[in-house]
Amino acid sequence: MKNKFIVVYEGKDWINVSDDIENGLTEIQYNDLQEYLLLKYGNLEMLYIKPKKIMIVNMVGFIKLSSIYIEILPKISISNNIQNSRLRLIEMLTKCKKIPIIYDFIQQENINRISIIEYIQMIFLDELGIQMNKGIYKEYVRNLENCSTVKGKICIGKHINYNYFNKDKVFCEFDDFIEDNNLNRILKAAILKILTSNYNINSMKLNRFLFYFSGVSNEKNIDNILHTIKLNRQNQRYEKSLLLAKLILDNSISKNNIGKQDGFSMLFEINKLFEEYIGILCKSLSFKNRIKCFLQDKRNYLLKNKDRKYINLKPDIVFEKEEKILIIDTKWKAIINHERLNYNISDIYQMYAYVTRYENAIKCILLYPKININFNNEEYNLFEPHINSIELRDVRLDKEKNTIDDLTEIILENFNSI
Repeated sequence: MKNKFIVVYEGKDWINVSDDIENGLTEIQYNDLQEYLLLKYGNLEMLYIKPKKIMIVNMVGFIKLSSIYIEILPKISISNNIQNSRLRLIEMLTKCKKIPIIYDFIQQENINRISIIEYIQMIFLDELGIQMNKGIYKEYVRNLENCSTVKGKICIGKHINYNYFNKDKVFCEFDDFIEDNNLNRILKAAILKILTSNYNINSMKLNRFLFYFSGVSNEKNIDNILHTIKLNRQNQRYEKSLLLAKLILDNSISKNNIGKQDGFSMLFEINKLFEEYIGILCKSLSFKNRIKCFLQDKRNYLLKNKDRKYINLKPDIVFEKEEKILIIDTKWKAIINHERLNYNISDIYQMYAYVTRYENAIKCILLYPKININFNNEEYNLFEPHINSIELRDVRLDKEKNTIDDLTEIILENFNSI
């Protein structure tokens, strides 16, 4: 049976029991979802639960259970439609290395036909196929065996103990060059997981992969090796395949078989994702080394006491050019709500601490995602003797180029053109 595919916006849409065949859940599906979320994420302030309906807040990603697949997109529209918003979300996750996907692999024409997890699975199979064309990975394994013929070297002590009265055997120590190793067991487990969960991938293709791994045993305790395996020079080419396999298997193995649900979910806090994404783009900007960029800067303190205990300041992004400093702090929320500015006064106080404690700070910017409503930058000047200011700005997220252009404009505008 094909999974029910539902798309919702975090902090906006309810997932509820309904007769709506496309977007509603049955009582059984709802109970399964509630059980999974409460046991796996119940300690996070990300769930609004009311009778027969659930809302997920400040988290994006997907949840996959036995008969339902739910994709959670940002409530602040990244783009002008669901397909582009999903594509941009994948790009942001990739840029922040939350999911090891090569963005160019994603075929935009297929964006409205398959889900994020199916992208991950398809890219895994594509990457694995590239490596399998070069041959399956094998490694040497040390063996001790009572053999009919000499292999490797004879273990004299063990040979006497085992074969004192048996002249037809010789106890040997030797190396076998075999494919049944931890790396291949992980890759095979990922293929088996896809086989039981993805109905859009040709089963013949999956069975062909399983034929390649026919000499590899099925690992029952895959969790024991999943996060401890290390690559070497001989198998480094499998790095992308292994990362994708971990992503497919993680959250679907024994530690997450919660209650009756063999669930698979990947959820990311959108506030942190936005902060990290903007930080990575800021770091990537090139100004001929004339402007330095620091992320999560810890060089300054807000307070101290007689015991020399300090309270850190840690702004998201700090730009520095000669004697000037520009501070940027990201906030994932709509800057305009019901035609009014929608900032928290506590954020303004936080920016005031930054802009007054950093010597030579010219400005502190609260940076918001751009929404479809026109917004003119709002700037507040500090009282004398301070000559700096706090400004509210927004940045486009519909295309990475637009985001970079907006960030470049902000930086050059405040440092003057270089």
